[in-house]
Amino acid sequence: MSDENEAVGRVVVFTRHRSLAEMVKLTLNHGAFVTRDASDVGAAMAIIQEWHPHLAVVDLDSGGDQLLREIAPDHPGGPTRIPTLALTRHG
Repeated sequence: MSDENEAVGRVVVFTRHRSLAEMVKLTLNHGAFVTRDASDVGAAMAIIQEWHPHLAVVDLDSGGDQLLREIAPDHPGGPTRIPTLALTRHG
């Protein structure tokens, strides 16, 4: 696993499914990324505001649509733009 000080990128993972969070984190931590995960919007926003991640991986099936609204560039008080990968089971 990458050390936080050596890592190139910071990634926040948002999902309520522990196994999905662990799989994404394991995959990213084998590269030049460090990850933090959250299972609710409040915790995800706290990570985003404190840690300033370079990427968000958001599970839409876990309420990720609400997080996407919170991090939208036009949302009052929202963070600066964060590239986002959205995961879903639906087509």
